Amino acid sequence: KETAPGTYAWPQALRYCEELELAGRDDWRLPHARELQSLIDYGREGPSIDPVFGAEGGWFWMSTTSARYPDSAWTINFDVGTVLQDAKGLDSKVRAVRRRQ
Repeated sequence: KETAPGTYAWPQALRYCEELELAGRDDWRLPHARELQSLIDYGREGPSIDPVFGAEGGWFWMSTTSARYPDSAWTINFDVGTVLQDAKGLDSKVRAVRRRQ
């Protein structure tokens, strides 16, 4: 329910999640598009994410690479719920996820 410290380019965001050990777990990963989009609450703004998820605004990486532009990946802005493609070299925030057991 927390955002990783700092910002990361997409390759570093993937590595951060893969190397993360948190709460006794080491199976963390960067979420795909549907996972992050499911957190958007369009009835909220600034941030547009339910506070139960540790609400924080800004741009966040998704693991989903752009099919049209391989040097880009999908990002989501939790300030307003916008989803866009960004160059993988740009910095964005990270929220790691893992499979529920």
